[in-house]
Amino acid sequence: MDSGPIRAMVLDDSVTIRKLLQKIFDSDEEIDLIGSAIDPYEARDKMKSLQPEVLVLDLELPKMDGLTFLKIIMKQRPMPVVIFSSLSTRGSAIALEALRSGAFDVLGKPESIKDIKHMSEGLCMKVKEAGWALRQKTWQHRVESNQTPNPFNPNRQNQSSRIPWPKKPNIRSHHLLLIGASTGGTEAISKVLKKMPPQFPPVLVAQHIPKKFSHSFAQRLEAECALSAKEAEDGEEAKAGCIYVAPGGKHLIAKWNGTHYQLHLTEDERVWHQRPAVDVLFHSLKDAAGPHIIATLLTGMGRDGAYGLKSLRDSNARCFAQSEESCVVFGMPRAAEEIGAPEKMVHLDNMRETIMTAFQDSFKGKKPTMHKDNIPNAPKTVAQPDASFISQRST
Repeated sequence: MDSGPIRAMVLDDSVTIRKLLQKIFDSDEEIDLIGSAIDPYEARDKMKSLQPEVLVLDLELPKMDGLTFLKIIMKQRPMPVVIFSSLSTRGSAIALEALRSGAFDVLGKPESIKDIKHMSEGLCMKVKEAGWALRQKTWQHRVESNQTPNPFNPNRQNQSSRIPWPKKPNIRSHHLLLIGASTGGTEAISKVLKKMPPQFPPVLVAQHIPKKFSHSFAQRLEAECALSAKEAEDGEEAKAGCIYVAPGGKHLIAKWNGTHYQLHLTEDERVWHQRPAVDVLFHSLKDAAGPHIIATLLTGMGRDGAYGLKSLRDSNARCFAQSEESCVVFGMPRAAEEIGAPEKMVHLDNMRETIMTAFQDSFKGKKPTMHKDNIPNAPKTVAQPDASFISQRST
């Protein structure tokens, strides 16, 4: 594995932004900004000679737009690309398309250039995460539209849509689905939810996502899914048939009040450098957990969600995590697997089927076929991290 600073390159037509990013990256000993470019043609030539590990890419560029260039990169020279661009309403939709086209992650430029300095730590962390994932070989180039069907089972991706689902499922107010994800998560979440039946328990989603972007993501789920989808609002009731996305910049928690789940939003301290954080959502429901709650941890960099999933598992919730071969980055699911949090590692193609089957077992009052004590070497209890884990490096 390579050692030394992460070799990064910036593509942005603003000289002010390029100079500012140079100062930001120069202040971090783990990043080496080896070059910059003002348009994709210059970037193409420099990438050939400089061989960067990570590209920081603006989406609004001269001569060729950033999204088109990203698609060329992913086809001809796949590498982790961090989008750093203004996320207006239109820009957020383009950023979602960038993630679908293979971008590692998206960060929104603040309205004022002066505010970029305040987000320098998060920007450096994202570039380092991209580089670490590449070096540790936990990053996989996955673009849904370019993936080759499974030659051994060409209909595998369509199997979940044929799962029998009762016309009048026995959904109770205490049934709930929790989903946590980070890098690669918007595509994974969409794949899991887009064919869920409209009569389905409430779904709470904690996806590491910037402000303004979460609204566009919720709109996309609304357009793709039979379920309704929206950004979660403080104080509202979680209702069946609806997906609630944690807004960027806010933690989402849920509490059982005896009749339904009440949603709350907070701007408390970041956890694992994230807000929203998956651990915050998962931990908020550990006292209400049981087989009626199903939680799944999908693709992502770092360790967020692992301890929260374990706390739910210890409370007899049904807990699953995405398998390594189907992740964009096998970080968060791996961390969960290491502490025995999931009862099963599930390929993304089969996650919908697994969730639906678990709910049908719950509707019928069936006990899970697997229990935490039946997993070899799974710790029965896991010490929760203290407050210092908030600032730990997400590796």
